[in-house]
Amino acid sequence: QIESAAYSLIPEKHQGPWHLSIGKKLLSSCNSEEEIEKIIFLITDQLNRGKLSMKEEAEHISLIELNYRAAKKAISSSMFSNASHYLKEGINLLEKKHCESHHRLWISLYVSYAETEYCNGNFKNVRDTVGSIIAHAKSLDDKVPAYKTLCLCVGSVKRKNIDATRIGLDVLGQLGEHFTLKRSFVSGFAELFKTKLLLMGKDVDIIMSKVMDDKQMLAIMDLLETTSIYCPPYFGFILVFRIVQLSISHGVSVNTAYGFAYYSGILCHLGDLCNASKYAKFSLDIMQRMQARQKYCRVYSCLYFGVFLKTNHMHSCLGPVLKARHEGLKAGDTLHATVCAALYCSIAFRCEKKLASVKQVLTHFKREAKVYKQEAMWTPAIPLEQAILNLMGHTDKPNLLDGSAMPSEKIDTLISNAKSDDAERLLCVAYYYQMLVAYIFDDLELAIKMVEEYLDLEYPLEGLVVGTEVVFLYGLTSLAQARKTNEVIWKNRGHESMRKVRKLAKDCPKNYHHKLLLLEAECAFISGRIKKATEKYELAVAMSKKNDFIQDQALSYELASKFYAEQRNEKKASHYYGKAHDLYLEWGATGKADHLRENSPF
Repeated sequence: QIESAAYSLIPEKHQGPWHLSIGKKLLSSCNSEEEIEKIIFLITDQLNRGKLSMKEEAEHISLIELNYRAAKKAISSSMFSNASHYLKEGINLLEKKHCESHHRLWISLYVSYAETEYCNGNFKNVRDTVGSIIAHAKSLDDKVPAYKTLCLCVGSVKRKNIDATRIGLDVLGQLGEHFTLKRSFVSGFAELFKTKLLLMGKDVDIIMSKVMDDKQMLAIMDLLETTSIYCPPYFGFILVFRIVQLSISHGVSVNTAYGFAYYSGILCHLGDLCNASKYAKFSLDIMQRMQARQKYCRVYSCLYFGVFLKTNHMHSCLGPVLKARHEGLKAGDTLHATVCAALYCSIAFRCEKKLASVKQVLTHFKREAKVYKQEAMWTPAIPLEQAILNLMGHTDKPNLLDGSAMPSEKIDTLISNAKSDDAERLLCVAYYYQMLVAYIFDDLELAIKMVEEYLDLEYPLEGLVVGTEVVFLYGLTSLAQARKTNEVIWKNRGHESMRKVRKLAKDCPKNYHHKLLLLEAECAFISGRIKKATEKYELAVAMSKKNDFIQDQALSYELASKFYAEQRNEKKASHYYGKAHDLYLEWGATGKADHLRENSPF
């Protein structure tokens, strides 16, 4: 208050010159660039407040450069709003002639401003700034960074992925990399085969022996990575193969780590878990050696979406994914930070012992996605939120994904829009969670319908809980239908699911062994092998507890209860029914617990 009162005593016309004088004295007191860097914000703020008192053009240019330096320092500390402020100050000082006389400075300011405004979620400013860059660019080199930011901006808008893809492909074409956006399994597998041949016999040291330094190739790698984010899976694979191929032929770049992480995910999807794990390690090694900390979030989102969830105990994945989200926010990669946030919630739904805790975290991340204008990336988490609400008892129709999490877009509309947009990732998630609540709340017909819709997709997700859980749920629904109808087709489908879960359990028993035991118990039940079924149900209960999956333990008790009721062992059936009820309550699934109580046969 004293400082404010003293400042108010200075006449307004003298305030500017005072600030200019203070700024100059601070600047002249620094004996090195390092000293300037330490107080760059203070110096720049004072000079900005005194800019109207500057007479010489050289002073203006010097202040523009200081604003750019201050912005870069702010960016390095993840202060993107502050960075945008300094860049805007610098841009406002530019005159028309500076586009010619100081073109590199002009382009640098505008490109950095577009990038920071993207981080801040101010997409209109991004588009306007990119328009200015394109209008005043002297070469394609000037335009490429702007187009990359525009691609990210457009892709962050709901249902605009294809538009973002086309922007990226158009610029890649101008750089000499030509792609046609069409489905082609032949070309996809040809590129996969080519990539495998190039990698044959090469360890990470050989791959790292050459570092890419060609400016145009670096721009191509950057655009390949950015464009692959928004492509339909069938086309994203081809772009990623190209990243890996160029890394081998022209040397590695910071994009190589992402390329190998994505490539690992492709191999995981194809069932080659051994090589998927190998190239996942390559990705982490390359990222560390290239000091590509800015890629941390992108790399980890790929690895924990796929291979690591099939090889590591699910509970151990929560910490790294949360850290990756944090690193993404620090780097300004709000898109992949949002992906990691949604991924974290999906894993936590399987692992956490309290649904309310998952819902609380999910609500926080949803608000964060809205702040960063990444609602499109958050959309796949909407069905999860509604599934949680259904389980907690906050909906009138618990078997349907229809409630407050999707007030303006019911599940049928969401699925219809996803189909028209070719958004298979969203379809996978929507089918899975609708399938889950239908099965949990005994709507077997709807659960089977969702499974079959999922299996009709060209590129069903194999990572996360989605692909693996669908296999498990398909087995449970098929075996339940087999018990109901005694039709062979459902028994065969149950056996096929069990075969797939057996492989998952072999790769990571801590995540899947108890699921396999439960499927084996259900299979033995419908086959009339009572002794074997009894043994497997008891093992499923014990192993799900040992592996720390409370919802699977509750489900094991519930299905075992139905089995014992069928054997007219009412004492054990009633006991296990109560155990299931208590575990669902402990988890926080009050809606499911109430459903059990209301439909109790005892």
